[in-house]
Amino acid sequence: MKTIKHLLLCAGAFLFALEASGAAWLTDLSTILTRAKGENKLVLINFTGSDWCPTCIKMKEQVFSSAAFNQYAENNLYLVEIDFPRRKVQSPVLKRANQALSDKYGVEAFPTILLLNGDGIKLVELQRYTSPDIFVPHLKEMVEANSPTAAARRIKAKEPAEPLPLWGGAPTVPPPKYTDLALKNLSGSRNRRLALINNQTLTVGESALVRLGDGQVKVRCLEIRESSVVIQVDGQEQSRELKLPPSP
Repeated sequence: MKTIKHLLLCAGAFLFALEASGAAWLTDLSTILTRAKGENKLVLINFTGSDWCPTCIKMKEQVFSSAAFNQYAENNLYLVEIDFPRRKVQSPVLKRANQALSDKYGVEAFPTILLLNGDGIKLVELQRYTSPDIFVPHLKEMVEANSPTAAARRIKAKEPAEPLPLWGGAPTVPPPKYTDLALKNLSGSRNRRLALINNQTLTVGESALVRLGDGQVKVRCLEIRESSVVIQVDGQEQSRELKLPPSP
């Protein structure tokens, strides 16, 4: 009896610890959308590379783990994490589902943080990283401006719908369709540099499927230089150098 009682107490303490750790991040978007629509809530969806993307890790540690974010999110949002790890084990079913969502919402880099309504429509793309004292107030502003109750007020007042803002107030636009491989950004530390090629981030020696036209091509990163990257495209004998575009 003591053993059973001890196990129950431990289980209760574990569940309490999970509840106390903050707002819950879930992975089944379709189920969450049904709940969100029924409760007139929005969904914050975070496309992340949880075990390799430096900005994703910083965002989780400094923003998503903050008391300010969790206190607000727990009462006002549903949270969904769509993860693309490189070391963490995922089932094939989850991998396919995550890739389908990435394609649907035109995700090109990690992290990508979106607000969705209960129908799964993208309303706002939030800034990828900033401090909690900037991110949380902006999040509150975007939730208030795009909530179902705010939409109902606009309809009642017969106000014309305005383009939904991105961070900085830019209107939403469809994701670009890549006609060629292009180096978008270089980041990371001196010991581990990262190259963003179209929609994929790679380091030296890594390969990934990169979006191109209506399909994908397999690209291997051979070398990252000061302002360019050398790649090998599957099926092509010669390597290619992609250069950063000139600064405006």
